[in-house]
Amino acid sequence: LQHTGDNRTGEGDGDDEMILANMDLVDSDITDILILVSIHHAKLREHHFGQLKNAFIRLYDVDNKKEILRYTLEDKFQNCTEVEFGKFQKINNEWRFLALGNGFTKGLQSFVDMYA
Repeated sequence: LQHTGDNRTGEGDGDDEMILANMDLVDSDITDILILVSIHHAKLREHHFGQLKNAFIRLYDVDNKKEILRYTLEDKFQNCTEVEFGKFQKINNEWRFLALGNGFTKGLQSFVDMYA
């Protein structure tokens, strides 16, 4: 897994941030990968996902140049500073994506503490 960097301004065209994944290379002991997005210094800057326009997460197959799925943020995440978009689960040695769509205001560190 490789994160391509954090675009904190939203400027530019195309996808602002990407996580590149070659699922065949993920350690065989790993069975779940959570996709969680947080806003950098959300409380300090008084930002939340309800303020974002045209925000989405999508799965894109770069080999086939095909969008597999798209999850668009809506007003549902008003006042949320973190969003669990979904998770990859390895079932019968095959990766599947489960959409979650859960919003939180407990801070990124709480997730680190929960899973680390």
